[in-house]
Amino acid sequence: MNDGAVLKKFYPMELTVLNDFEKQPYSCDITPEKETMNPGEIINVGITNIKDIEGADSREFNRLIVQSPDGEIIGGTPLTADNDLKAFRVGDGTVRFRYRASHDCTNPENTIIVYNSCDILGDDLWPLAISEMEDKIAEKKIRLLCADWSGTVSFSSNSSSKDKETVSGVTITEMNEIISHGSVSLNLYYNDELNDFEQCSSPSGSYIYNYTHILIVSVRDETRRTERKCKCSGGFTYESPDERSFLDIIYGNEYSLQITLTTNPDRDCEGVTEEYLDGDLINTYGFVNHFSFSECVEGFTDGKTIQGSKTDSGEGWSSKITWSLKRNR
Repeated sequence: MNDGAVLKKFYPMELTVLNDFEKQPYSCDITPEKETMNPGEIINVGITNIKDIEGADSREFNRLIVQSPDGEIIGGTPLTADNDLKAFRVGDGTVRFRYRASHDCTNPENTIIVYNSCDILGDDLWPLAISEMEDKIAEKKIRLLCADWSGTVSFSSNSSSKDKETVSGVTITEMNEIISHGSVSLNLYYNDELNDFEQCSSPSGSYIYNYTHILIVSVRDETRRTERKCKCSGGFTYESPDERSFLDIIYGNEYSLQITLTTNPDRDCEGVTEEYLDGDLINTYGFVNHFSFSECVEGFTDGKTIQGSKTDSGEGWSSKITWSLKRNR
């Protein structure tokens, strides 16, 4: 209140005398590994570009307090007053932690909030656990991929055949066997443009695929045998727009569910071809096979659940698919 006070020229002191030394965090960038997440998913998050009010780098002894009202901050020191609040030192200028998204899809957005603190003392004098937060300096929204429908699909398929034919003294025998089975979790989200529910993230699941093809050609006293075999397993990747899994509710309670599963192109089935002459191995070389699964099933729904099974069979083959989905909202 004294107009003639000598310290008037240092007002406000937090921007003059104090900030020159403390450089309290005033702004920062929150950089998550991704900005859209599945419910319950865990990602890495960094806090960078931590600046004081004048745009200079904040000092290493300063503290940040991080909060998420929706999800969970994994890392840092929990505050005694509220264990959901986590304290960090500015350190080298980059703060790292992991973040677990909420399992609840009531609110499709999660928020990460960063606060500064006036506490600058060492841990021996003022532990991180009793840090006091001051002002909010940054906020980041993360969108949840909250599925309208979610569930599982299991499938199995077996086929085998053997053909033998003799023409003009040449006997040709051909045998095929294919065995595959697997299961996958599907999350289906409503698409306004297509007016149906479609898979818009990589399906989670695995498969096993065995393939055998044997060709025997016998001419008089000579027998040539070719064997092609491969066995592989792996997961599925995101379908292309023209090959996608989707659910179409047709007339109120009637539905059509198209399941299309595409294997990872970097994990094709690598097999071996072996050629024999009269029982002796004469040549070996590799080949690449590919497994994918596609099936369309139909039925009726009460609007809350979709489930059923379908079994087909014929001469030398059989297949079965079981599906169960529930509506989340």
